[in-house]
Amino acid sequence: MNGASPTGRRGRFIVLILISATLGLVAGAQLQVADHSGRGSLVSPARTNHLASTSATGRTIAPPTPAAVFPPEIRNGSSTPGWENISASTGATPDYRDYGRSLAYDAKDGYVVLFGGDGASGYLADTWAFHGGKWTLLHPKVAPSGRDHSTLAYDPVDGYLVLFGGSTSSTSDADTWTFSGGNWTLLHGTTHPSSRWGSSLAWDPADQVMLLFGGCGGAALGDTWTFLHGNWTQLHPKASPTSRENPQLVSDPAANTTVLFGGDNYGGSYAGDTWTFNAGNWTQVTTPIHPAARSMASMAYDPALPGVVLFGGSGASYGMLGDTWLFRDGNWSQATPSQSPAARYFGMMSDDPADSEVVLFGGAGAATYNDTWVYRGFNMTGMISTGRGSAPLTVSFVANETGGDNPTFQWNFGDGNGTTNAATTYIYTQPGMYFPTVSVVDEYGATATASFVVLVGAPLAVTALATPTDGTVPLTVSFAALASGGNAPYSYAWASGSGNSSSLPAPYFTYGAPGTYNATVRVTDAFGVAQNRNFSIHVQGKVIAPLEVTLTASTLSGPAPLLVFFRSNVVGGVAPYTLNWNFGDGTQASGPDVQHSFDAVGTLPVTLTVHDARGVVDHASVTITPTSGIWAQASSEPTSAPAKTNVSFFGAAGGGTPPYIIVWNFGDGAGATVLNTSHQYSSAATYTASLTVIDALGHSASQSLSLKITAASVIPPPATTTPASTAGTTPGTVSIVVGIVVGAVIIAAAIALSRSKR
Repeated sequence: MNGASPTGRRGRFIVLILISATLGLVAGAQLQVADHSGRGSLVSPARTNHLASTSATGRTIAPPTPAAVFPPEIRNGSSTPGWENISASTGATPDYRDYGRSLAYDAKDGYVVLFGGDGASGYLADTWAFHGGKWTLLHPKVAPSGRDHSTLAYDPVDGYLVLFGGSTSSTSDADTWTFSGGNWTLLHGTTHPSSRWGSSLAWDPADQVMLLFGGCGGAALGDTWTFLHGNWTQLHPKASPTSRENPQLVSDPAANTTVLFGGDNYGGSYAGDTWTFNAGNWTQVTTPIHPAARSMASMAYDPALPGVVLFGGSGASYGMLGDTWLFRDGNWSQATPSQSPAARYFGMMSDDPADSEVVLFGGAGAATYNDTWVYRGFNMTGMISTGRGSAPLTVSFVANETGGDNPTFQWNFGDGNGTTNAATTYIYTQPGMYFPTVSVVDEYGATATASFVVLVGAPLAVTALATPTDGTVPLTVSFAALASGGNAPYSYAWASGSGNSSSLPAPYFTYGAPGTYNATVRVTDAFGVAQNRNFSIHVQGKVIAPLEVTLTASTLSGPAPLLVFFRSNVVGGVAPYTLNWNFGDGTQASGPDVQHSFDAVGTLPVTLTVHDARGVVDHASVTITPTSGIWAQASSEPTSAPAKTNVSFFGAAGGGTPPYIIVWNFGDGAGATVLNTSHQYSSAATYTASLTVIDALGHSASQSLSLKITAASVIPPPATTTPASTAGTTPGTVSIVVGIVVGAVIIAAAIALSRSKR
């Protein structure tokens, strides 16, 4: 054989099925047990207390709701797990073999699968299924070649078993096979781990991949690979266990990690270190105690712990080991079962959740074995429907077990009475404190127990009052509750039906809106027994004047920035009111009286919206007109003159933002750009002259005036002179004036545009 040897790995499952159905505290509850394990259903008819009381005002108070029931109380118990030799009852059994490592649970097909190993006839290629405590030889159409030291694990994502590698006397393998539905399939990936024996493969629950570590290919290996969807990928973690063959690698879903222990370096040195794998990295786990260094051990996950079970292996000088260890919550502890398999290495071990156990097959020690062992205990769940209440108190009892064989049940109700039924009901008629217990014993004598406490008090009685129960808003109602019996002290939980609450025994609530309200009180005693009472409160509305809203503004227009003070006036409706202002320039405010500065010129609608306490809405609005603030004033001397005589024009400007652009238009196509100027009209007519003033922001103001020009006096002009007026009406002059005006407007527009872009 190839030096040191691989380890068979296997785990055992003990599945605990907890009862999750809620059991009611009921009279005449019926229970039905489906099988010897106590698995069944509980059907409980509802019980209603028809109680009524009368308040001091003579009003009949509505019957209470049924008494409060505490949620079921659940206790779990476990027997001490141990090894059982079931070889005599497994039927046809696989041949003797050692160096086997390929035993794993096939979750898709629902049985444990065994493949190969080194037997008396050489390297084996047989495939067996283990289910219900029996071995069955399978006959797949194709199968891997005979070998030992291969590794096998289940891939829950792709739903098949994965087998890798192994060896014969002269070669090691690097082939990958999958098993599903009773058949083997050879994969043909181009990338895969190198040929090797004694590696270890397990499902990594944290990273959701198959994880393979180590092995031997002529020398011990320390590489890490993952496998998913038919493809192998080599990882390069920062830290890693040392190179080794025959380590044990097991998926630990309870800790959401993968656990590696032991192995050897193919040179006689054995490892006793523990590692976990998560998020692509190995982490060494240091524990106060741990199994001795070893290789070729058997290891599997046991969900009943939950944790990992390790058995046997070979230690220093190839000594055979037969100890049992448990790894859970990051720590090792040694188990001391009453009996164990013979010391051995290469026992093939797997969890068997279908049968709630861990199964161990074969291996070698003082001899080569083909015996079958299971590691199991059983779990018990006891439940009572309630642990507190008033006499007479009906309690439902149910006990279940999982993982045991032919269990018997014993309930003790704590008052001298009991039953051997797994499920029953019992009525406590007298107040007091009771300690019921349940014991479950399987056919091997393993025992699990659980105990409870039941507190039984005197019946709780509640009288509740409310006055008045009718009126108009605002209606203040006084409430009171009087408790007796049960177990003091009492607690009170009042709800007004309008959103208010209180824990006082005698509170009052004020109802501010019309309607019918359901007021309730829940009185609870010290044991949690409760009684409910309720009242119907009728609140009538008053006549409410319509909601009317008006507003006033300190001013309606003026130069910008224009500061305006606003005041609201709200009448009618139902206070309190919510007042929201919208100033028409993208800004808002709230409150009855506000002020706002209007910085932009324009016509802005200001709206006040008022909501009253009922949600009724009314509006009021006003228009505010901020102006630019610039002004222009124009006059002439005279206002009537003959043609071809001087007319003097006088202008004034102010406001806005200096400097100003001045534009005179004399009405005959001529103009000027200074405030004070003069002009001659060439022909008789009535002219409209205007003065336009433009400030630095592009704002403008204009004023016009009318001039009457009469026919000119006939006076021959001097023969050697030309007209001296600078404001004549020649075509050139008109063009100059028009150019001045257009230029001024363009300059003003450019200034305004540049400022707006800032």
